[in-house]
Amino acid sequence: MGVKKLVSGGYDHTVRLWDPSTGVNERTFEFNESQVNRLRFSKDGRLLAVCGNPRVAFFDLRSDSEVPVHTLDLHRSNVTDLVFRDSGPHATTCSEDCFIHVWDLRVSNPVASLKNDSGVTSVGYGRNTGQVATTDYGRFMKIWDIEQQRVVGKMSTINDNAMFLNLSYCAKTGLLCTTGSTGYAYVCRITGSFTPGEDIAKTNIINNNSSKPVSNNKSQPKGSSGIRRKKRHQWESHMYNIPEEARGYFEKVAKFRCSNRYVLRCCFSEDGLLVGTVSDNGNVDVWGDENEPNVLFEDRWYVNRQVGRHQKWAWDIRFSKDAKYVFSCSSDKRICLWEVSSGDLLREYKGHQKAVTSIDIFST
Repeated sequence: MGVKKLVSGGYDHTVRLWDPSTGVNERTFEFNESQVNRLRFSKDGRLLAVCGNPRVAFFDLRSDSEVPVHTLDLHRSNVTDLVFRDSGPHATTCSEDCFIHVWDLRVSNPVASLKNDSGVTSVGYGRNTGQVATTDYGRFMKIWDIEQQRVVGKMSTINDNAMFLNLSYCAKTGLLCTTGSTGYAYVCRITGSFTPGEDIAKTNIINNNSSKPVSNNKSQPKGSSGIRRKKRHQWESHMYNIPEEARGYFEKVAKFRCSNRYVLRCCFSEDGLLVGTVSDNGNVDVWGDENEPNVLFEDRWYVNRQVGRHQKWAWDIRFSKDAKYVFSCSSDKRICLWEVSSGDLLREYKGHQKAVTSIDIFST
């Protein structure tokens, strides 16, 4: 499985470190000032970031101390997400206070601050570390240029009127998945930047009727239980609304329904061939055909396995490095380990006294 550390947190004001292979709660940190909104391991696994309201605390996992070694106190509301950069002491945070802050953790003030026009729900680095992608309550997914401190790409779903709650970006494939308040997951490709002067006379709506690569392998994976092909949802050309100055950043790949209401989190597998989602109905789903390597082939994303189901809202999901297992957490106070191919529940991690809203794993 290759998972060395598992961490969880939620509404009982505790952060718990687990041995993934045994289910033993090895360590517990108190986080008394608020609920835990988001947990993130640093890329080397040495730091653990805990996002609350409105503070972010960093714990040194090499130390026995339960006191944070560093805090970020600039946000004024719920810190909804944090992402570490691939190398160095750098991170980006976002909040319901409408700000995205880019940090060098060696100094007290952010190196850049981006002001959005609505509360920001999720953040991730894009095609390079000079860009970040965000989702927000204003129903937009945006690409920001950090140096220029401005939006260079923007997408909304007009007909669905979706409030985006989460995003996941896969650098290997260039695909971005976002989920939200209307029960759908949207997979799109981040393509490139708009060159001023091009297509000036054209409409500011992307045409999604362009031809897609054709695949010779349309079969579903064999030997996996619970797999079914969802009815294809036809996207109309006006489902993406892209301002003219930002046209060219987004290309539609697929859209599929996961729930009737909220899809709370999505996550790509490391190879980018699968997407996991968790929803308000408690379902833990995996989407995609691992036998079809062409990630731009739309039909491959409609292959669906309901891996498991929680008794209440499911809040977060993570793939193991080999994508054979997924971890999930829920308002039913459990963290669960599921086998993707069979849907078997392999292990439960129990100890939280209230809803568990965030998990993260560190893989070797």
